[in-house]
Amino acid sequence: YHGPPSAPAALESGGVYILHLDSDGSVLAHAVIDQATLGALDGNDPEPEQGDRFGSSVVWLGDLDPNNPADVGHLAIGSAADDDGADVLCPGDPTNCNVGAVWIVGVDSAGSVASSTKISAATSLAGALNAQDHFGNAVAWLGSDLNLADPNSPLDGGVGEIAVGANGDDALIDPNDPNSPVDSERGAVWLLSIEADGSVCKALKIDGEDFPADVVQRGWAFGKALAAADMDSDGVVDLIVGSDNDHSAGVSFNDATGGILTVFLNPDGTVNGYEKIGVGSGFPGQLNWRDEFGIALTAAGDLNGDGIKDLIVGAHEDDDGAAGSGALWAGGMSGCGRARHRETANDGNL
Repeated sequence: YHGPPSAPAALESGGVYILHLDSDGSVLAHAVIDQATLGALDGNDPEPEQGDRFGSSVVWLGDLDPNNPADVGHLAIGSAADDDGADVLCPGDPTNCNVGAVWIVGVDSAGSVASSTKISAATSLAGALNAQDHFGNAVAWLGSDLNLADPNSPLDGGVGEIAVGANGDDALIDPNDPNSPVDSERGAVWLLSIEADGSVCKALKIDGEDFPADVVQRGWAFGKALAAADMDSDGVVDLIVGSDNDHSAGVSFNDATGGILTVFLNPDGTVNGYEKIGVGSGFPGQLNWRDEFGIALTAAGDLNGDGIKDLIVGAHEDDDGAAGSGALWAGGMSGCGRARHRETANDGNL
């Protein structure tokens, strides 16, 4: 999407389409949200910025502010290549900084923008994000059950929490040594407690430091895809995190097959445990080189009524049907997160 006809073309600036559907799935009407719309609303430069990739991810949050009659609900929209804060983080090349951002956008019944708040390195997360983080490449709504009544919780406050992937996040190999070599593109997920106006009141980062050393490694792009569900039925929402460049099968990027991690959360949003799904972790299916298993995923409830919660996971470079034809994996998860059954769909058997 290159921006509206009324504005100069801005390649890959991005946009989100809201489609009003008929009962048969056909489109009755649509609305477009882009940075031109948001800029005009906020009184800023209305032209979209080239390469921001606004619309990299999107999730419906429900109505964060029921007392505001101007909107019927809110969206979280990722803009994974946004360059907010680049003047500080990338002074030599501010247009290719790719820090990323997330917009919380209120919409009315027609899909028009009623309000917006931007979360970025220049606003709520100043000092927390870095160049090439791609913050906003994935988003998920966790709801409002992460122990907001506990003033000692890292996420206390706000009306609910969102999870935001930053699959390009780097980390120091030794976090206690500021001169340590960098573990590049290991990836991270941010949990953000947001207010009714979309602003961030608290933030918590989940990355490789929250797991044993071999669970999330350099270059895996942890946070490439996200979903949220209570996978172990303990009353606390959990995260399912895709790492499409996971190379547990070998030692180099050329061995990458992809993988996902079920991250069990404590009521305060901190990590309680995890379960790996992929090569070498008891997964019953066959994953191959560059399948990119975990590039997309969703929590699907109990699809077959066996009492086990299911996930649907994309592997868009799977070659079983034809070269690069892609596949979907549907798996039932036990309470500990381990895959119990599988079904696949690709060009060979759809």
